[in-house]
Amino acid sequence: MTTADILSLTSGRRIRSPLTLEVYVTYCRMMINVSSEFKPYPISIWANLPADSSRLFSYYKNIAAVLYPVFSDVDQFESDMKQLLEGRQRAGGVYEPDSNGMLKPFGMSIGFLSLCFAVLASGCQLSDLPGIQREMTSWIYVSCSYQCLRMLNYVSQPSVEVIQVLLIISSVLSYNMNAGASYTLLGMTERLCMVLGLHAEAPGYPPVLQEARRRVWWAMAFQNSHFSLAYDRPSITMISQPDIPYHRKSMPGHRSYFETLSRILGVVLETLRVLMEEKHSHLHPREIFVYVKRIHSILAEAAPHLRFRERCISLADSIEWAELKLHSSYYISLLCRVSLDPDASITEQERENLRHECLANLVNLIEAFIELHMISPYASRTWISVQRTIASAFLLIANTNDKVWPGSRDLFRRLERVLADHVYSDGTVNPTTRTDTAKHLSSSLEALRAVNSAFGSGKNQRNEQGTPLNGESATPSVPPDTPFLPSPAFANLAASMPPYGGAYGVPLKDGHLDNILNQVSDVMLFPSMNIGNS
Repeated sequence: MTTADILSLTSGRRIRSPLTLEVYVTYCRMMINVSSEFKPYPISIWANLPADSSRLFSYYKNIAAVLYPVFSDVDQFESDMKQLLEGRQRAGGVYEPDSNGMLKPFGMSIGFLSLCFAVLASGCQLSDLPGIQREMTSWIYVSCSYQCLRMLNYVSQPSVEVIQVLLIISSVLSYNMNAGASYTLLGMTERLCMVLGLHAEAPGYPPVLQEARRRVWWAMAFQNSHFSLAYDRPSITMISQPDIPYHRKSMPGHRSYFETLSRILGVVLETLRVLMEEKHSHLHPREIFVYVKRIHSILAEAAPHLRFRERCISLADSIEWAELKLHSSYYISLLCRVSLDPDASITEQERENLRHECLANLVNLIEAFIELHMISPYASRTWISVQRTIASAFLLIANTNDKVWPGSRDLFRRLERVLADHVYSDGTVNPTTRTDTAKHLSSSLEALRAVNSAFGSGKNQRNEQGTPLNGESATPSVPPDTPFLPSPAFANLAASMPPYGGAYGVPLKDGHLDNILNQVSDVMLFPSMNIGNS
């Protein structure tokens, strides 16, 4: 069964019959099941590569590759992909194995074909296809990509190209809210990186390969650090890291998005390593402020468009600006989170200073996610960004006193409408026909609505179905000339916040905050390991 066969049966916004879904699930399990019995030349795989891949690839190039730059030369990849498609066209779409037995479909390697399918799956998730069709199509491409990896015997013969494929597949799995499968696959990917020695500098490689080795390791470390930090899971990435993959023309004041994000991640991994070596539960406040200052210095050396929104001249620039703001704010809030622990042995003055910094960056993070959604509603689908935003929002709510500081009600209301955009993106009201992503986000949306209702806001903001009214934007306009710093107007923001009033603030009216927080979706919990749930 080819992609065309599947999509011809499932076109439209919803699956037309239970049989169609059963056929699709069977197909995906057949393709992704690790079995020793498979044909050496599965012709059906080549048939699943669409003749016109430019549309899905454009979404990958303009959004996915910006959000998660696994390899640097996307233009070269696009050229090679065109060469593959032209070779298939010249061959009449029929692949014949080479006389020497080498698997070189239409002049390209099996590894490259696997990478093509992974890229198409990633681009599909960020496309304008209807939700169900988007998830199903991406799953088919993931299955084809994994089938190609099996042909390479990738576990015993890993390569940098294999790592790239695995990282993109892992990202695709998490987009579909199958974080358990993503976490499992990422664990294997991490160990394959260690097998290749990517965790340490290895002289002797050509400059291009050396840059690729460094990039895939830091790309892996970014994904892996999210699971480690969000769910308090140990990681070997904190033990040893290679150099940052700097561009040969990189310099302070012009550091790229990936360079800046990797440098910040390096600081975070250093703090984790210090805690592990010293066997402490948290850093001393003086150490925390040193690390926060280092992150501020790294951000000050970023390219102009990463620091000032008015310097963004393209979609990619705007996405990078919002993403860097989101992730750097998350890391700073994480460093300062000890101030929210009532049992932490720190002075009241240190607690107050750290708490203000923590809450200010939680606000920054939520605002960055809202801004990212305004820039591109497709870009705000990323699982790491969604999970960090939801976690930060409810952490901020749980640590907000009854005297809510100015702007919080509007902030939570705007976030509610962004989540509603994702849950009801296809106009689907019936929960049984929603995508897995929408199902997972719906409970977080309902919990946030309950909070907004308790705050006395959010009323009359939506119709009975909960969808945004009259197609209005999910977020109000944000001034484009606002420079980005981790704590903008920190003094004013800190002054407007209520003083620390004990553990986790004061409950909302009627004392039902705990019940509201318990409604937050599975995206806040450690992911299930059931791969079949996606």
